[in-house]
Amino acid sequence: MMRLRRASVIAVLSSLAWALTASAERAWILWSQGVRNKTAIDWFTIGAYPSFNQCRTALKKAADNLQNSGYELVDTAESITAIKDNDNFTGLTCLPDTVDPRGPKGSDGRRQSPRRALRRRTGCATVWRLTPA
Repeated sequence: MMRLRRASVIAVLSSLAWALTASAERAWILWSQGVRNKTAIDWFTIGAYPSFNQCRTALKKAADNLQNSGYELVDTAESITAIKDNDNFTGLTCLPDTVDPRGPKGSDGRRQSPRRALRRRTGCATVWRLTPA
């Protein structure tokens, strides 16, 4: 019984050390997207940081600046959304440098629209509408 406990503790500590090492080696990117005056703004980077904690600190600083500009903040575990009115809001989130929220690039190096990516995956060229056009 004691050996099993000791082995469990060693396994947990090993995984924790591996996770911390992997996290330390990864850069974190602060991303933003939103709507300004009814115009959608696609994802763009605000900055890159060597750790998640530094990225999260920058995220909170950017959110504070938005709050000082009259935005209301909605904070979740992963991101912060700043809302001014129905026509102006901003989303901020920290993601590892291996994740790009804009989606995959096509063979021509450009970002694919979600509709085009779906057509390529399914082979379906028709887009069905559930409501009358």
